[in-house]
This record gives sequence, C-alpha cells and structure tokens, in this order.
Amino acid sequence: MPKKSLLISFLTILLLLLTLFTFMNTSKAMPAFSGNTQQGNAFNSSTLQGKVTLINFWATSCTGCVREVPALIQLQNDLNKTGFQVIGIALNYDEPAYIAKFVDKFGVNYPVIHDNTGSIADGFGKVTLAPTSFLIDSKGKIIKKYVGEVDIAVLKKEISGLQKNS
Repeated sequence: MPKKSLLISFLTILLLLLTLFTFMNTSKAMPAFSGNTQQGNAFNSSTLQGKVTLINFWATSCTGCVREVPALIQLQNDLNKTGFQVIGIALNYDEPAYIAKFVDKFGVNYPVIHDNTGSIADGFGKVTLAPTSFLIDSKGKIIKKYVGEVDIAVLKKEISGLQKNS
C-alpha cells in the first residue's frame, strides 16, 4: 500500500508541475481592437502582426505618463526602422480635447487611440491604472505587462531579444 500511495503522490506532484510549467510558458494573445487615431486615421490591431509592439495605456492627468511619453517618442524614433511600434491608448476617462492637445504639444509620433468606451482596456484585463503597458511579440502574444513607468533601457533589451527570436 505505501508504494501505491507514494506513486500517486509522485504522479500528482508531476501533474501539478507540468500544469504550472505549461501555464508559465503560455503567452496570452493580444486582444483585437480598432479605433480612430488622434492623427485622423482608422486603426486595426491586425496591422501589428509581424511587429514587436508596446501598447501603452495612459491619461493626460497622469504625471507618470507625462514623464514617460518623451521616452516613448524617442523609443519609436530609435526603433521605427526595426519594425517596432508604440501604440498609445488614452483611457476612457480622458477628455478628447485634452488628448488632442497633449498629442500636439508633445509631438507624439505613434498612433494614439482614445478608448472612449473602455472596451480596449477591458480586453487587456480591465486596465485602470496609468501608465500600464504591454509588450507584444511579433506573433501577437502578450509577453510582459508593466504597471507604472517603463524602464526604457530594460525595455530596449527586451525588444531586441524578441526581434532576434522572431
């Protein structure tokens, strides 16, 4: 009887470890979304296929977002030719006039969409805190979630690694 009990315990632990390993190595697919950019263009997330992307949820009233945007503009400039793309998603509580003024004032060089219904934020797990960013690989899988300002130096290394592996 003890051998059978030991075998059952071993198999149970093995099954739990395999389940945990599978869960840890399975990236969730980025939810599909679309909208109109502040620049006046229709946007669909399907256009991101094949690109490493940073989806950045932000608000004009968020001091961390205000500090982060210049670095994201520079990141887009630096990595644009590598197929990298930043997408800004203004949270639903932001005023359209404030968003337009912000984009113009800072010279934002990447698409910005106002998530006026909150559906994009909901699709990414009910994002409510700003800034919150998601690093997406070239196959459309969410690789990492950042809550708070992103460390750009670390992010550049992560992007480079994803681009080399795609």
